[in-house]
Amino acid sequence: MFSIEGVRENNKAGLLIASFAASIRHVPRRRLPAYALLCAAIAVTGSIAKGDWTQYRFDPAHHGVNPNETILSPATVGNLTVKWRASVGDASASVADGRVYVVRERANDNEGGGKLYALDRNTGQELWNFPPSALTGDFSTTTPAVANGIVYFGVNRGGPVVYAVNAATGGRIWSHGGPIAQIISSPTVLDGRVYVAFTDGTIRALDATNGQIIWSV
Repeated sequence: MFSIEGVRENNKAGLLIASFAASIRHVPRRRLPAYALLCAAIAVTGSIAKGDWTQYRFDPAHHGVNPNETILSPATVGNLTVKWRASVGDASASVADGRVYVVRERANDNEGGGKLYALDRNTGQELWNFPPSALTGDFSTTTPAVANGIVYFGVNRGGPVVYAVNAATGGRIWSHGGPIAQIISSPTVLDGRVYVAFTDGTIRALDATNGQIIWSV
């Protein structure tokens, strides 16, 4: 069981969120060139708000480092203490605008799999979850991406579905059904497009506002 934790530095007022992202799991070796192509095709965006971690490995280029973070350092990391803990199953998180977004990978006794949760960054309290129709067989291995007030995530529900959800309310904005395959990458958001890869080697660029296919290879 993996739990998301909010942490604080004892001598600082600022809240730090430790977010460990793991996106592509159990990727067949033959599919790796397609994902390398996807990563190579995406450039770096501008700066992200200090303390936020808006998608897999921080930014569209997946650097895995937040250059805006100035509080946490080798000298201060030993002072971190747990502020709150929320058990959400096997998951990795994104942080934006005071909220932590995390997708439950598999179902448990009480909740279906592939469900997105929004938690308050300061308290860990659940603000909303989506979709309400999550089923036992649904699953997801993706880190959500957050941009312009929208959360994007992928879930396999018999067939693959990419969702765009209002970041504040959890309301559905659009959904996109993929090919006869499974979603294997976290959504990457850049310049109004959402990039997603599938187990059959397909990569799609979707319009971030409506989910329409811009191109597919």
